[in-house]
Amino acid sequence: CELFLQFQTGSGKGYTDYRRELLLDSALVRTMYTSGKVRCEWEYFASAPDDCLVFHYKAGEAGQGALSFDALLTRERFYTGVKKISEDTILLYGRSGDDGVYYAALLRAQAVGERASVQVLGENLVIENADEAVLFLTAGTTYRYVKDELLTEPALSAVPRHLEPETAAREAQTLEQELTAQLD
Repeated sequence: CELFLQFQTGSGKGYTDYRRELLLDSALVRTMYTSGKVRCEWEYFASAPDDCLVFHYKAGEAGQGALSFDALLTRERFYTGVKKISEDTILLYGRSGDDGVYYAALLRAQAVGERASVQVLGENLVIENADEAVLFLTAGTTYRYVKDELLTEPALSAVPRHLEPETAAREAQTLEQELTAQLD
């Protein structure tokens, strides 16, 4: 799947003080810059135990609500649709071709700030007026390894249970079957 982010943060008149870091000891990628008078900091990391990509965004001073953006979760081919799971979570689901595996990807947003909000509009998560926001992206398929003992349920302590990849893949398969039945 692909995640597209459209930011409304800053003035749009260029960027200054741009800096990128790769922190090998903590496996963290950080990007910092200033847009207009707004200082922005983006951090990314992958959690193997949680089977999750985490994106942390901060903009402006606490209480400013300077961070607003749309997050679009999509795929070019072989996807059935995007479904709203809750006010802060969307599910992209489908099947990788006629004989392919079913898959699902879940995107959840948390926003921090006095006026911060998260809502689902169509296939987008819309974050508005936040001081900072965190996106959690996880995915799963119905593919199985030859040796079942290699598969263990991921320890999703940092991610809510409804983002568990295998549960998402099963839900995608059920949704696909429902849609197929409706079209027949």
